[in-house]
Amino acid sequence: MSIGAALERDFAGLAAHGARWPELALRLGACPFTPLRRADWAWRGCRVFDRGPLRRLDYGGGSGAQWDFRREAGTLWSPQPALLHELGYLFLHSRLGAELDRRGLQRVHALGFAWRGAGVLLLLPEAGGKTTLALRLAGRA
Repeated sequence: MSIGAALERDFAGLAAHGARWPELALRLGACPFTPLRRADWAWRGCRVFDRGPLRRLDYGGGSGAQWDFRREAGTLWSPQPALLHELGYLFLHSRLGAELDRRGLQRVHALGFAWRGAGVLLLLPEAGGKTTLALRLAGRA
C-alpha cells in the first residue's frame, strides 16, 4: 500500500464527514532546501522558518516540509518511508483539525494515562502543558 493510500485510510472517517482534504504532496527522498538562517522557533528538534503565509520545517536527517497557509497546500519530504508516513499523519491531523475548528467543531485537548490502576483523562487547553506532564510522568516509576 502506498503512503498516500495509507493516510487516506487513516483519515477515512473525517473524509466521510465532508472535511476539506488538505493538498499535501508526499515525496520519498531528501528535502531539497536547506534553511541557512536561524530558525524562527523550534519544537521537539524541528526547526521552523516562517515567511508570511509560507512555513518551512526542517526535521533533520533530510526530512522537511513546506506549507502555504494561504493555499492550504504543501509538500513533505523524507528519505525514510515510515517517517514520511508518520510526518504525513501529523501534518494531516493538524490541518484537518484546523478545518474542523473553522466549522465550529472544537477539538478536545486532553491527556489520558493510567495512574495507580485507574484511568485518568486530563483536559487542558492547547499549549496547556499536557505533553510536558506526560513526559514527566513517563520518567517516573
